Amino acid sequence: GQYLFARQWSALRAYAAARNILILGDMPMYLSEDSADVWAEPQWFQLDARGRRTSCAGVPPDSLAAEGQLWGNPLYDWEALGRDGYGWWLRRLERAFALYDFVRLDHFRGFEAYWSVPAGQPASAGRWVPGPGSAPFEAAERALGPLPVVAEDLGRITPGVRGLLARCGFPGMDVLQFADGDPRQGYFPPENAVAYTGTHDNRPLLGWCAEKYPGEDPLPVAEALMERVLCSRARAAILPLADVLELGDGARMNTPGTTGDNWRWQAKQEDFSGAAERLSRITKLS
Repeated sequence: GQYLFARQWSALRAYAAARNILILGDMPMYLSEDSADVWAEPQWFQLDARGRRTSCAGVPPDSLAAEGQLWGNPLYDWEALGRDGYGWWLRRLERAFALYDFVRLDHFRGFEAYWSVPAGQPASAGRWVPGPGSAPFEAAERALGPLPVVAEDLGRITPGVRGLLARCGFPGMDVLQFADGDPRQGYFPPENAVAYTGTHDNRPLLGWCAEKYPGEDPLPVAEALMERVLCSRARAAILPLADVLELGDGARMNTPGTTGDNWRWQAKQEDFSGAAERLSRITKLS
């Protein structure tokens, strides 16, 4: 199966490259306890003698999850990785760069400090532990050259995280749904950022507009906000497929802090009616 996928992906990348289309891939920060990586190289993770996690990944309580989020993944042993020159991370990044033109590093703030939850405890029982900082990226740049990375710098961003992002020089992310004030009056993301109407963790823009602007037709509002994202000063702009197709909350991908019905939405052929013309028109505006 992996061999067939690799062949198909290689053909898709060649097809895209021939049409000057770049592919932005996503790299999760953490891995599953029963993943091939953790089983093959347990020395890079915080595990006990039986190979079980001693501490788990997550995030503290915030506006998205009042109890915090317990992801449950084993955490990295950054001291061991550092002694090895971050070779495991170099191999992981090199593979990602072979698959994609650019890579979005999920949970970038975890490189500055990560939320460590003792195994068996709730997310609220965790604490912040210093991460490796820029060292893995400095090692990767020495080995691989300039890194085609976008940093997911959302959430509780401290001056330390902003400093790390500046040292690395990576573009960050800016989400219109998180903008201060009314984005209809102006949307001004940083220039060295990738602007999004919303991410996989947000409601589709149509549903968000229906709640934020009650009494108004959400369709023209959502389309105007997509135009603002595309025409902003940001380095790049991304519109989730559900927003391009102008679908409502039934097309939501993920609700943070929950399990069960996430990652199940699939677009249907009939959803694409008129979408190509609409996307072409608003793209040409930028």
